[in-house]
Amino acid sequence: MKYFVILSFSLAIVTQAIAIQPKLGLKCYSMPFKLMAKGGSISDRLQFGGNIGLQLGNPTTVLVSPSIGYVPSAEWFDDRLMYGLGITYIYSKATYSDYNYESNIFGGRVFSRVLVTENIFGYSELEFLNAPNYYIQDRSREWVTSFFVGGGYLMPFSDKGGVSITVLYNLAWTPNNIIYSSPWNIRFGVMF
Repeated sequence: MKYFVILSFSLAIVTQAIAIQPKLGLKCYSMPFKLMAKGGSISDRLQFGGNIGLQLGNPTTVLVSPSIGYVPSAEWFDDRLMYGLGITYIYSKATYSDYNYESNIFGGRVFSRVLVTENIFGYSELEFLNAPNYYIQDRSREWVTSFFVGGGYLMPFSDKGGVSITVLYNLAWTPNNIIYSSPWNIRFGVMF
């Protein structure tokens, strides 16, 4: 519940900042694509994409994280805000001298992204992942909540799509986190 309140508060601040930009004489930016005509259909306002990752060797890690985003048509958003949902699956396997480690991690996320300039964006995400806890004897599964905030760079490659790099900080991170070894997270993604 605490993270939902923080996410809601963050979204409220972002939307207020968007609303007052023109009043302060700041230049407003739209999506850098021919994304939507005012009053466009819902399908015109949807974007699909996500992240994939692969590390081979020891350890081996495979990440698949598709997402869907929606750009609301409210005039005061000026087509710069996107809300979205995603799912995540991570497979990891490692062999050490005294044991083998293998895990399947899965869960979901909700996110928001706002364009600050034509290519720079702010980002927040609330993620829930289910993972085995190898720090305890019975290795039971636990839900891990992460609340990421940060920003990134978007490079468009089509009318609706682009490649992005995002640098995030996990506000809910603790040193005994069973998924992330650091609060910092760097992602490469694509939307189309």
